[in-house]
Amino acid sequence: MFQYVNIGEQSGTGLQKILSGWASNHWRKPLIREELEPNNRTILELHMLDLFDGGVLDCLRAYYKEKFDSLDRTAQLALAITFSEGRLTHSRLCELSSAHPSDVSKMLRHLVEKDFLTLTGMGRGAVYRWSQMSASNPDDVFGSVSSTSTDPSSTISDRSSTINNRSSTISGNNTLSREEANVENRDNMGRLIAAPYSRPFVDSLEMLHPAFLAKLQAVAIEPRTKKRMDREALKAVIVDLCEGHFITIHTLAKILDRNERSLRQDYLAFLCKEKKLRRAFPDTPNHEKQAYTKA
Repeated sequence: MFQYVNIGEQSGTGLQKILSGWASNHWRKPLIREELEPNNRTILELHMLDLFDGGVLDCLRAYYKEKFDSLDRTAQLALAITFSEGRLTHSRLCELSSAHPSDVSKMLRHLVEKDFLTLTGMGRGAVYRWSQMSASNPDDVFGSVSSTSTDPSSTISDRSSTINNRSSTISGNNTLSREEANVENRDNMGRLIAAPYSRPFVDSLEMLHPAFLAKLQAVAIEPRTKKRMDREALKAVIVDLCEGHFITIHTLAKILDRNERSLRQDYLAFLCKEKKLRRAFPDTPNHEKQAYTKA
């Protein structure tokens, strides 16, 4: 929607009501621009696009109750973006709100002081997160356990043995080893389950159920049998492989029979930029254990 605005319009008239209305509905910030040709005019672009998924505000109100409604609109926007995207930066909030950068800084400090958000990093590297969602990194999820095995057959055998002996281990009050714990925290397809992630991780082909592994390999049949294929076609295969779970770059490269480095640089980085994939660990985008899921 485009609305032509008289350059001489004064503060306190219709324009301010329009801007206030857009902010109250949490639509994308209006854009004001001037054009000199063919006539001098100022154009106000109004996009009725939501900043975040529907239901986010309802979730925040249900959790914080009256505390959420007591916050100003910019603070509510900050919490909603953080909840929806998993993280927030000063520049991101300035991009999506009409607040002055200095006011944004004060508001973010207030949210941290009141325990609405947590802060990691300093200066331009500062990242804010919802207090109820702890930040994770690859070591939190995978620990020091290798995602590969030098002897696949023994790994599968050990996995079956550990699962079969689970009840006796628990009843004996024995402490599970790191390797056993890694096996225990898997779904029936062999994918690793890790809090606070809502999706499991495909981190090891050897740990997958044979039928599920065969399904992934069938999706990747073309790149597995062709060294050269259409770029867009390969991107589509990658997105399909990442649907419903996170998959580590090492495992993805093995399924596709591609080099990890070129896969990251030539495909995964672009797919994340295009919002078709998202990273499990956005603060360390180039980590060797980075994992990806369909956005």
